[in-house]
Amino acid sequence: MPSVQVHLPSGRSCSVEQSSIRQLKAEVQQHFQRRFLRFAFKGRLLDPSASLSEVGVRDGDSIDAISQSLRLASTDVGVALYVEGGMMLTWGRGGVREQWVRAQRIQATDYAFAAILDDGRVITWGDPTDGGDSSQVREQLVRVRQIQATFRAFAAILDDGSVVTWGARALGAGSARPSNSLGWLCCHTCRRLCGDLGRS
Repeated sequence: MPSVQVHLPSGRSCSVEQSSIRQLKAEVQQHFQRRFLRFAFKGRLLDPSASLSEVGVRDGDSIDAISQSLRLASTDVGVALYVEGGMMLTWGRGGVREQWVRAQRIQATDYAFAAILDDGRVITWGDPTDGGDSSQVREQLVRVRQIQATFRAFAAILDDGSVVTWGARALGAGSARPSNSLGWLCCHTCRRLCGDLGRS
């Protein structure tokens, strides 16, 4: 019977010895006193009715537990399955990767994704001209609070209220430098509609 390490998005983990995913789920739920939806291994969601050996899990392997509702974001050529505040699995075409990464939020243009990581940085992938390449503004994409997307460009609101844009210049990415005035306008609007971003 294999012994596997089960990890939660929060960083907590436990070691479990079971032969089936159904038994694994029951023991992990009892250990953490909470419900789990699915398990993932090497970028794949595991079939709840399968055994660990059938899905390729071996003794000493690590498995991720998904405890929140799954959400989908998609472009015309790719899909991202993610848990807010947890982990994300992406697949498809145009540089999309089959792996789990920790992400807080995700947005998509027609051909690219942008995700805010736990530390406030941003990763992008997909078509470079439609927002998949953020290398020109990478150093500015820190302490990001929010991302919005048009169909071919992204805009990120930073912690200080400024805005950074990238993607197709004619379709929303008007500047490679932070705009304080645009940031004030966006944040002022957000405060009126949603409350002060600084409280979140």
